[in-house]
Amino acid sequence: MIGIGDTALDCARSAFRLGAERVSVVFRRGFSDLRANDSEFMASFFEGCNFIPYSVPKGVLLDEETGKLKGVQFFKNLP
Repeated sequence: MIGIGDTALDCARSAFRLGAERVSVVFRRGFSDLRANDSEFMASFFEGCNFIPYSVPKGVLLDEETGKLKGVQFFKNLP
């Protein structure tokens, strides 16, 4: 997921419930700029979400054969 608001964290938790083995929440600021309420953040933390702060989307990686999304590239946005 991209973003650290309530909606992004709700989507991340839903991904776990739908069978995702690993969920990463990527956001461009630090934890001090958290937009989500504390209960939503703590619930996603205890469900096992991986949090990656100070990262900005750079581009997408596509499978050359199928044209389907294979990944997303990020760059660090350190303060």
